[in-house]
Amino acid sequence: MGGSGHGVVAKRASRVCEPAKAGARIAAWYPAHVRTSLVVLALLTGCGARDGVTRTPDADDVRTLLDRGASRSVAVTTPEAPVPALRPWRLPAPRAVVQPTLERVIRSMPRWRLAGSGDGVIWAQRRTLVGFTDDVLLLCTEHGNETVVEVRSAARSEAHDFGRNRRNILAVWSAFQAFMEAHHPPLPQAPGAVS
Repeated sequence: MGGSGHGVVAKRASRVCEPAKAGARIAAWYPAHVRTSLVVLALLTGCGARDGVTRTPDADDVRTLLDRGASRSVAVTTPEAPVPALRPWRLPAPRAVVQPTLERVIRSMPRWRLAGSGDGVIWAQRRTLVGFTDDVLLLCTEHGNETVVEVRSAARSEAHDFGRNRRNILAVWSAFQAFMEAHHPPLPQAPGAVS
């Protein structure tokens, strides 16, 4: 794709989207006037003309998306983040170890799905209890004897995510840390590493 950032996104079709279906399932338990409100709310918050990832992007595409930064429905790791886990993760291991470990961790997380992976890129999807889907992209770049992992989590809806994407990034980091503590002796920390 050569870093255009356009090859991995597509406008949503005019069909009923997943959040609207989930809203309709939930709304079936309520009186008619409440059902109507819930379905309309699901349509308004989850079915905007939002760009969504349609295939595993390459590293240049992910870099383009990361460079766009955060918004009301997107969270990204940045060097200036006040919380260390929301900064790029500097891990003292080669990408050939880090990437498959992250993929294994994501596969083990409830309501998470590994949607694809490629050379230095992991695409995961997290589905909420009410049917919303978030696309989480991890870019693993080798720098000397360490791997830097940058993360972007984006809601597919246009609505404000109320911190959900930030929590997605923190959840992957926490699950990765727990996995490493359970399966490996502690790794020495790289300079500037997230602890």
